[in-house]
Amino acid sequence: AQAHEKLGETQKAIDYLLESFKLSVEHKVSDYRIRSQIKLGQLLRDDGKYQESLEYLDRVLLDDGLNTDLEVQARNTLGITQWLMKDYGAAEYNFKQILEIGKPHSHFITLENLCEMYLEQGFIYKAIEAGTNAEKKYIDQINSPQDAKLYTFLSDAYLAINDNKRALEYSNKFNDFMETYYE
Repeated sequence: AQAHEKLGETQKAIDYLLESFKLSVEHKVSDYRIRSQIKLGQLLRDDGKYQESLEYLDRVLLDDGLNTDLEVQARNTLGITQWLMKDYGAAEYNFKQILEIGKPHSHFITLENLCEMYLEQGFIYKAIEAGTNAEKKYIDQINSPQDAKLYTFLSDAYLAINDNKRALEYSNKFNDFMETYYE
């Protein structure tokens, strides 16, 4: 399934995961059953099949074999799916649940997601609060260009309230990170 996903063959990846899911149910391998459902939810979401994605992810959250790490993965995937469906309240709920149970890196990603989602909705001050919390509490979690996007979200948020000085500050932080990252 992973090879097909990397090749952009989403439907083949989904087909293999469905088969793996069926086998994990037949052989009672709960950890893999849960992981395959989370991955199916993500692939179906990426393929624009939001309702099918929700069905797998909702089922995961009801599974007795769910541990904390898998719950964080499921809630993150579910939250992003709901966000894409413009169900912001449900997405926010799942992201905030991660903040209650997750580990530092999942907290950082969640706050970054909330920052971007709030910004998209025009809730600028909530975006700034989520983004600055992510930076202050978890600055050591900014390890990749994906993580450093937080700086662009904060720059955009400060631009939206005409705080050009802070917007430039965060734009420079992003540029500095990228220069260091690619050295």
